[in-house]
Amino acid sequence: MRVTSGTNSRTRLHPFRERGFTLIELLVVLAILVMMASLLPLAIDRVLPSRRVATTSQRLITAIRDAQSESLASGRPVLLELDARAGLSRSARVVVGLPPATTVRLEDLDGHPLRELTVQPDGSLPAARFEIESVNHSSTVVVSGMTGRVTLEGNRRAR
Repeated sequence: MRVTSGTNSRTRLHPFRERGFTLIELLVVLAILVMMASLLPLAIDRVLPSRRVATTSQRLITAIRDAQSESLASGRPVLLELDARAGLSRSARVVVGLPPATTVRLEDLDGHPLRELTVQPDGSLPAARFEIESVNHSSTVVVSGMTGRVTLEGNRRAR
């Protein structure tokens, strides 16, 4: 006949062992997290240029529509000027600044460069297009000369 005590034999062999993670397990998890965090800048670098282009495009559209509203309300033309470094300005005040590594070109529909757009009191504008580019992404904002409508042709990867 064998006499055993009421304690588990495993507990008897390792009386000080508690439930939890070992130091090795924690270090392995930490190493995996560090490797994943090191890949984050690569992912952000791929996403940022497309976001810069999309944001700049939307801000240009909003600035043009605001100028149309102001011109309609005041009954006077509103001048929008494009500076390649500063961005789009109205009345010597920048209304759309350019993010780093982003370029904007203003052209008529024949491809001739323009420096300014004049919004008439009836809301009309000369036909033009804004080409927005950053790294491998580009977008085009088109202004209809007939209706004054402002549209985004879409974001795309430049080649």
